[in-house]
Amino acid sequence: IGILGGTAGMGAFLGKLLDGVGYPVEITGLERGAPNAEVASRHDLVIIAVAIAETEKVIAEVAPHVRRGACIADVTSVKVGPMKAMLEHARQDVDVVGTHPIFGPSGSDMDRQRVVLVRGRGDQGFARVKHLYESFGAEVVESTAEEHDEQMAVIQVLLHEKTMVLGS
Repeated sequence: IGILGGTAGMGAFLGKLLDGVGYPVEITGLERGAPNAEVASRHDLVIIAVAIAETEKVIAEVAPHVRRGACIADVTSVKVGPMKAMLEHARQDVDVVGTHPIFGPSGSDMDRQRVVLVRGRGDQGFARVKHLYESFGAEVVESTAEEHDEQMAVIQVLLHEKTMVLGS
């Protein structure tokens, strides 16, 4: 498994979790690891876990290098843009899955945490990613990219409003 952006945040959380159960994991970060395109070319699952503002740019850079039969996935909290970028830039023989772990990277596991999955391309890649999250105890919720982003817009506004009300 290659995790691009695996030195901080959700990427680091996933890297630690996957490494802890014996998956071979290679991570990159701003100042660490091999070039992203090289890492993307040598793994069966490539996870994009960079900052939201950089996600589509990194996808465009690395998706063409993901090898035939592999899967590219992201962990971004928005789905429409990253899904479009992965489908556009990855070869037709590369599976595409959008994921959004609906929890922060501060915990020690995924037990009973929710993860939204968005189907992009390829049933095998989707099944593998779903099984991976479920094997760590996560509850998987399937959605379209559009439904996900609409719901997240409402949820995030409500959370920020609650914080403002409590603060005042």
